[in-house]
Amino acid sequence: MTFAKTNVSAHQKKVPSGYTGIYNIDDLAGIENNPSGKYILMGDIDMTEVTKKDGEYDNGNGWTPISEFTGVLDGNGYQITGMNIYKPDSWGWAGLIAHMDDAIVRNLGMKNVAIDVSASEVGGIAGFVDGSESLIENCYVSGKIQNTNEYEYGSYTGGIAGKIVKNSYWSTVKNCFNTADITVKEVTENGYQVTGITTCSREGGEISNNYSVGKIQAVNGSCYAITRGALLGCKIENNFYLKGSARQSEEVWGVKPLTSIQMKRKQYFTKFDFNNTWEIDSYCKYPYPQLKNNRYIRIKSLVLQSQPKKKTYKQGENLSFEGAALKIVYDDGYQITVVPTSGMVVSYNKNKIGVQKVRLRHGDKEVSFDVEVKPNAKNTKLKKVTVLKKKKVKIQFNAVKGMKGYQIQFSKKRNFKGAKTVTTSSTSVKIAKLQAKKKYFFRVRTYVKYNNKNIYSGWSNVKSVKIKK
Repeated sequence: MTFAKTNVSAHQKKVPSGYTGIYNIDDLAGIENNPSGKYILMGDIDMTEVTKKDGEYDNGNGWTPISEFTGVLDGNGYQITGMNIYKPDSWGWAGLIAHMDDAIVRNLGMKNVAIDVSASEVGGIAGFVDGSESLIENCYVSGKIQNTNEYEYGSYTGGIAGKIVKNSYWSTVKNCFNTADITVKEVTENGYQVTGITTCSREGGEISNNYSVGKIQAVNGSCYAITRGALLGCKIENNFYLKGSARQSEEVWGVKPLTSIQMKRKQYFTKFDFNNTWEIDSYCKYPYPQLKNNRYIRIKSLVLQSQPKKKTYKQGENLSFEGAALKIVYDDGYQITVVPTSGMVVSYNKNKIGVQKVRLRHGDKEVSFDVEVKPNAKNTKLKKVTVLKKKKVKIQFNAVKGMKGYQIQFSKKRNFKGAKTVTTSSTSVKIAKLQAKKKYFFRVRTYVKYNNKNIYSGWSNVKSVKIKK
């Protein structure tokens, strides 16, 4: 159990060079002034009240989508909460962003969206996505999305994006998930598609490593838990949905249903990277995969309420968490106290001598405690005791690398009561002045020095001989 993991933080604390920090709803709306710029969220943004009907930022449709975005938006693991969009009349594109063209959105959480519109393309993050290399990755959407299909040529509604299309190369949605309930009502006969993630239209888009657990409903149109697009030549791989959450209009290659139990087990999410991108938090009330650097249910605090009983270890010994209690508090209000596990350890070197700090991490929060690792004197084997003349014996035992020396013990009693000791650095030692015609018992152990004290190994095997005259 030797650990040395790189520290993982959900949020960058400093705005990277070349980026503009987004701190509030005004900054977010200000992207319209430079839609090709690079932006990074530096905190959560709550739109719940201000974008409701008659709210402070309601211009007649709640949040006004960023019309056309060609830059980079890094959510930085933060959440935009409560985005309200409503529009009774026919509209073009609806979402946080109306149209992404050669744009990138990553590491963004759209929580508790409330979209109720009549539009051609609707999605929690973007309505319409195209361009040569548009990308949405490491994002999620929750809440409710409703679209009334009144558009002349039909409509596309998805949890992440309404529709992605190929322009000159490739548009991609990957490592995203949807928990939003999505409903489409049809009032025309022009057709529509509703999906948990997005619709891939035209050959050349990619939808991979996503999942959906939201309820996807359509009355008459095409309904897909993740996407439609396999027949159109899109790259669709390793996508999963909760069985029963959607009526699949047709089977789609690269999309697989999982039962509620299977959705909680990482073994069923083929090709999902659970080392770097995804995790399943067995203590959290949300039981499905979350993004490591963009958690759906975040950890508010981590408190080590009691430390492990064992604080001193021999070199090479694994940690023990007996007696330890770790309190985890989530941002949804749920809290639980658990015994730490080895999977939480990010810093402990069992071979490093001295006092060291053990760091435990859960999510992006850490706690620590100190332990002392003492050198471990390793056992040796007593190979041979040879009786010599003049009441002497020769003792031979195996050398042990890294030991300071050896202690030999001998006695006329099997239980070594009243034993005498000889300390040596050699593995072949002669002992004299023994009593003739007496049987002696011999054993040996190693020792190392630590803080000016000897630390001994266990005793070796025992050998006995009878001394000559």
